[in-house]
Amino acid sequence: MKKQVTGILAAAVLVLTTILLSQLIGASARYGSVEHFDNALAFARERHWFYYNATYANALMLTLFNMLLYGSLYGLLKKEHPEWTAAGLVFVPLYAILATVSYLSQIVLVPVLIYQLEDPVTQPIALALLHHWLQIWPQSTIQQFDQFSYFLLGVPGLIYGLLMWNTTRLRIPGGLFVVSGLFCLLIGVGIITGLPALVGVPSMIGGVVSIIATGWLAFVLLRNSQKFSTVTTD
Repeated sequence: MKKQVTGILAAAVLVLTTILLSQLIGASARYGSVEHFDNALAFARERHWFYYNATYANALMLTLFNMLLYGSLYGLLKKEHPEWTAAGLVFVPLYAILATVSYLSQIVLVPVLIYQLEDPVTQPIALALLHHWLQIWPQSTIQQFDQFSYFLLGVPGLIYGLLMWNTTRLRIPGGLFVVSGLFCLLIGVGIITGLPALVGVPSMIGGVVSIIATGWLAFVLLRNSQKFSTVTTD
């Protein structure tokens, strides 16, 4: 039963991640670069139903299902590796808190701040806050929080991937989780060193590898839910 639940959660993460990547690519094609604050603000003002509202709603759902997936992986792997699985699980709620604040603020807080721009009295304060809370703008504080959340998720991804690598039927998805986790860790290096290339590129590649990893994991667990064995290779 645990294997089926984990497989279903992996399939859900696969679908949500695929949709999110398509939304981000579509938004980039439609709106172009948002390197300048004015472009990011115009995007937020428009609040396109698919590229803004649906994107952030999907990102919130992905955060929830990522948290559930890693919790389920903890339950699946903890019997043979209690210390390492517990160490990985510590980072999951930290990721979830940062990611949830990042995405929920775009739906709840940012529209309020944009509305306050219409009032000459509140405009300076609202504009200053938007420089910190406009997630799509690369120099905003909240985007760094969002990026750092995936750095945090890379830690359990790496740990659980290595543990799955030692399990016969999970070797390939485990290896893919390791690769995805390493790219997530590079995001943290990019944030600390201030190198945008070490943030954007690993984010995109890590997302693609994550799609393959969760898809493979879902396939293995759902196909072999009755005969799955956690016996490690010799």
